[in-house]
Amino acid sequence: MKNNELGENIYFLRKRKKLTQEDFAKKMKISNKTISKWETGYSIPKFDDLLKISKYFNVPINVLINKELLDNYKIKSKFTRYLSFEYIKYFLLIVLNFLKIYSLLFLFCFLYILLLFLLFRLLFS
Repeated sequence: MKNNELGENIYFLRKRKKLTQEDFAKKMKISNKTISKWETGYSIPKFDDLLKISKYFNVPINVLINKELLDNYKIKSKFTRYLSFEYIKYFLLIVLNFLKIYSLLFLFCFLYILLLFLLFRLLFS
């Protein structure tokens, strides 16, 4: 069918996640024939399904239904792939673990210095 931007976009996003039509259909809790019909333009998703697709791929609905926007999204996603939420979350977890370790180390050093100071004061007062 002509003007099947939505189907092409669903296909692109599904392939980018390396999903087969069957895998994607299972995740969406629909039949793989429905996915095939969407991608070929023989039918379009109901609004509820469109919301599920949008949430699953973390893409706004207006990007799903507009070819120009998805073309820009494809280009943008190449440059921002490593800045996705998962990578940022992973980086923050590493930083937090690093801070926990070094904050404990700092605390022990501080307590050690305080103990030495108190011993020094006790011995020489």
